[in-house]
Amino acid sequence: MNEDVSDMVALFKALSDRIRLRILKALRISDLCVCVLVELTDCRYSKLSYHLKLLKKAGLIDYTKEGNFLIYHLTELGTEIVKRMDKL
Repeated sequence: MNEDVSDMVALFKALSDRIRLRILKALRISDLCVCVLVELTDCRYSKLSYHLKLLKKAGLIDYTKEGNFLIYHLTELGTEIVKRMDKL
């Protein structure tokens, strides 16, 4: 029960920020590297890294490493959440 509540807190925290919502919407369209997300969100790398960490902790995004690049994508949960957000 406590773990379920902790997971829900992480999820709602991840969804409670405009920048993180923008990241989720962008990843819905395409998998993206950090350099593109920096441009889309107008964030510094350090700030973006913080937002990505929270989204990953909540299970909404993950990444694959391609050479020197981290390519972020939505998880199954992330995809479902974004679909539900679109209906709001």
